[in-house]
Amino acid sequence: MTPNPFSTAKTRAKGGMLPLSFLLILTIVLAACGSSQSHVTHAQSPLGIVANTGGDFTRNSNPYNNSLSTFWSRGLIYETLLIFNSADNSVKPWLASSYKYSSDATSVTFTLRQGVKWSDGQPFTSDDVLFTLNLLKKYPAMDYNGIDSSIKSVVAPDASTVMVTFTSANVPILWYLGGQTWILPKHTWSTVKGDPSQYEDPNPMGTGPYLFKTFTPQLVKLVKNPNFWQPGKPEVKTRTRALNWHLIVVRLTGPVSTFPTSSRHISIATRYTIITGSHRVISWYCI
Repeated sequence: MTPNPFSTAKTRAKGGMLPLSFLLILTIVLAACGSSQSHVTHAQSPLGIVANTGGDFTRNSNPYNNSLSTFWSRGLIYETLLIFNSADNSVKPWLASSYKYSSDATSVTFTLRQGVKWSDGQPFTSDDVLFTLNLLKKYPAMDYNGIDSSIKSVVAPDASTVMVTFTSANVPILWYLGGQTWILPKHTWSTVKGDPSQYEDPNPMGTGPYLFKTFTPQLVKLVKNPNFWQPGKPEVKTRTRALNWHLIVVRLTGPVSTFPTSSRHISIATRYTIITGSHRVISWYCI
């Protein structure tokens, strides 16, 4: 039986690491103060928030840059092989349709989902996974989870299979390898000059539900990706209202309600489920 890393992965936290993928949900604050819309509460869905107090957005969507202003590209544009659901301790296939550990837990084989495309229409293949993991090996600054030291080799036997061999038996690493490693498109990132950890990625191209549309220091506009591999999703096609607050990173951990943040009060006006799993998009209004 394939082991579940939930029982051990959380004990492997590293100093300075930001475990944000499925646990934290990125959203853009896309609303103006003074909205007259009625408040909507969802007592069944707890909520907690962390606000960005670091100033304006910068046009940097590199998912391997740990600046707070880049987190909106994680999950919405760039995706991982697996999604981890802390609510029921399950591992959900994502860009990988399945994974299987060897009997001695010294390797894991990912079978990639068929029919996934990058937002420019190019097919997603094992070359992209291999390329991403090799970048983490070559440029340690990108390997913010420190997984390369535990990886002995990575091979892609065919276009839909990736096998990762570890230096020793290792189940907890799946949390980082499968759920915290953002897969990059080889056909675009292979042209990046210099250290890719410093690349600002101004026009990101991913497999996720959204496309980058426009940018200002106060507004990042995302629109629906017509090539998204989940038919009919996302349900929210675009969010384009004026912004006078900064990026907010949210986690579903407490009741949705009106509450103070710094000197302001923020309330939820609308909540949308955009894809299956734990991702949500939430619209915030200043009051």
